Amino acid sequence: MLTAADLSMLNSDLTAEVMEQVDRIIEDNKGKPGCLIPVLEDCQRVVGYLPVELQDYISERLDIPASTIYGVVTFYSFFSMVPKGRHVIKVCMGTACYVRGTKEILKRLTEEFGLEVGQTTQDRRFSLEAVRCLGACGLAPVMVVDEDTHGWMNPKKALEILEQEKIKQETIEANKLREGGNTVEITVHMGTCGIAAGAEEVYNSLREEIERSGRQDISVVVTGCAGMCSSEPNITIRRLGEDAVLYRDLDREKAKEIFRKHVIEGKIPEEYVLAKIK
Repeated sequence: MLTAADLSMLNSDLTAEVMEQVDRIIEDNKGKPGCLIPVLEDCQRVVGYLPVELQDYISERLDIPASTIYGVVTFYSFFSMVPKGRHVIKVCMGTACYVRGTKEILKRLTEEFGLEVGQTTQDRRFSLEAVRCLGACGLAPVMVVDEDTHGWMNPKKALEILEQEKIKQETIEANKLREGGNTVEITVHMGTCGIAAGAEEVYNSLREEIERSGRQDISVVVTGCAGMCSSEPNITIRRLGEDAVLYRDLDREKAKEIFRKHVIEGKIPEEYVLAKIK
């Protein structure tokens, strides 16, 4: 049977810390009906993708054939067997976009970044995908970067937008460094599943705790779905100079406890942690 140490030698992304989180995910779900997809979702959130060696590891511990796991991973488009970049670029290849020039946009991007469709840049900043119709034909040609849709594109504009994304990220990190060592950002993931599970209550609870603390260096922002529907409501907390921490299955009281321990005391309540993100 493969061990966590074996995987660390096979794949540098599967560190001892990462595998501890993978083992926790497997143990929390093992034996539950329909546990495979939640396990794969959570493991992909931790690792960033689902390499074959990790699939084999999951197969042995859930007693599910590796061929079944491989079939699930390759069937659902939200799973990936290759590392994803921090920004995912989707170029629409639907008919309206194609006839208006997305082939040229895609060609320019592959030349600029030296990668093919489905690949990720070496620094893991960008992943490039060609997708079917995005349903925005009136804006053709269309390119999506993360959750932002950009219409009426051409090769030059596409590169300009990606350069802006790069600069924006660098500026955010630089500003955080200048602001001092106690800057904290809390992200509340409020997609449809999150709202149904109580994310709004979690958000309101955090706002109350921030006001009560009197701290002026804590921001709380709302985003869409984090792709972790089975663990909603969830939040991410990032303190300057530290890895971001994703917390799962929250309510008002748990959110208050996490705020007090992580944000105020600087201690991570491990019992609520889903993943730690570089």
